[in-house]
Amino acid sequence: MNSKEIEYFISEFPDWYQEGDELVAGFEFKDFQGVTVLICDLLPVIEECNHHPTVTFGYNTVEIRTTSHDEGNKITEKDLKLAAKISRLVT
Repeated sequence: MNSKEIEYFISEFPDWYQEGDELVAGFEFKDFQGVTVLICDLLPVIEECNHHPTVTFGYNTVEIRTTSHDEGNKITEKDLKLAAKISRLVT
């Protein structure tokens, strides 16, 4: 992916930003129940995409980082597809 493609994606999905060679999003919820709902909803999407992000969560926050390790730790089309699906889950 070139930087213009990534910038365009971020303009369409503002939950996400680029940090180095990763796409990153942070989500905040009212409480832990919101976190658990997102985590449970993420699992089938991750399996469907066969692309496994790093997910970190706390009491009311979830951070998701995605990069393509098999492509040399770069942002690829797989990352954009997964990130878009994740954003649609949250909205």
